[in-house]
Amino acid sequence: MDEMTIKTSTIRYKEATEVTSHYILFEDQDNNIPCNTKFCEEFKRLTGKQLLCKNIKKYYSEQAIRLGECYVYYCPIGFCHWIAPIINAGELKAALYGGPVLITDKQEYLFEELVNKNNIPIEQAYNLYVYLEEVQQIKPQRVTALAEMLFLVAKSLSDSHNTETLQSQKLISEQQKELYESIDRIKSNLSISNIKYSIEKEQHLLEAIESLNIEETKKLLNEILVELFATGGEDTDILIARILELVVILSKGALAGGADYVEVFWLNGLCMKEIFQIDHIEELYLWLTKLLEKFIDLVFKNREIKYADIIHKACMYIKANYMNKITLEDAANHARITPNYLSKIFKESMGKTFTHYLNLVRIENSKKMLISEDLTLEEIALKSGFTDQSYFTKVFKKLVDVSPKKYRQAQVRHHNNLG
Repeated sequence: MDEMTIKTSTIRYKEATEVTSHYILFEDQDNNIPCNTKFCEEFKRLTGKQLLCKNIKKYYSEQAIRLGECYVYYCPIGFCHWIAPIINAGELKAALYGGPVLITDKQEYLFEELVNKNNIPIEQAYNLYVYLEEVQQIKPQRVTALAEMLFLVAKSLSDSHNTETLQSQKLISEQQKELYESIDRIKSNLSISNIKYSIEKEQHLLEAIESLNIEETKKLLNEILVELFATGGEDTDILIARILELVVILSKGALAGGADYVEVFWLNGLCMKEIFQIDHIEELYLWLTKLLEKFIDLVFKNREIKYADIIHKACMYIKANYMNKITLEDAANHARITPNYLSKIFKESMGKTFTHYLNLVRIENSKKMLISEDLTLEEIALKSGFTDQSYFTKVFKKLVDVSPKKYRQAQVRHHNNLG
């Protein structure tokens, strides 16, 4: 892999598209990521937060490999990026990435999404305001086109024999070794016929995944697998049928625990493709433990990184559709997670419920219409996404402390006094 060629390709892409773009070598020990802008540095100084940019880019490069396309995502600060992997000898070696850019109004982003959310005093936010001018603002459609172009460039830099989705072989983890040994011990036990497969453990497993308890999840998986292989005997067909049932259960648990729909379906497809190519029980042990490790990664690995991306996608969906009748389920489908999971992490990350945030967005937009447009309260209510004027008035008064009518009158008086 020639770094100079990668660097030259990155420069040409930047010149052709006129957007910020860089490359990263994952074997490089340097954690200084080129796209760290002055804005990012000032944000870190004001908040004391560390932004694990290299980990984020590694994670989304892996997602791009799974999907076979350039991956568009939002970083913890809320900037939009897109990243395309470079594969060499079947392994992820490097990546090209574009951004950061904004696809929302800069003022709205700065004060509504960043300053208020992170409790940054307004008087300390001046540098953020200045540095934000260096960040490009572009339309979502253009981001999609830029991502597709970048993927083609990255693909041309990858090993020509390894442009398909590939995953490197790794040593068996300690958990997998313990499982293998447990199965061997049980198979040599003369009382193996007394062991019964526990359906109850499957329910406990789902609960452990949904509650994000990784230790309990691993413990239950080990117990279930030991029982599964012990009761399956040497009949490969029976074992495969039970394993496929377990994969369905794990898929449900992974989705409930916040895994991406596409990732889960990809893993299911991989399972169906590989499992029927296995002829021997011993191979099935090793294959299954690796598969289960991947399911665990879907839920537990890089959870904090996924949180930021999910929340930003949900918020963007709300801002684009607040005037319509939208629900938690609609936003969850857009972010490709379950409604329960979105509700949980939305409250944790935003400090408010999904419904509260939706109402805030609707009320802020209604305030603009009350000031600038000659519309009736009923018309404004409907244009803001409320079902009727009375409910609109109730929510407005609760959030603004005055009725829409009095708010409009006060703003008119203020405008007249300025005039």
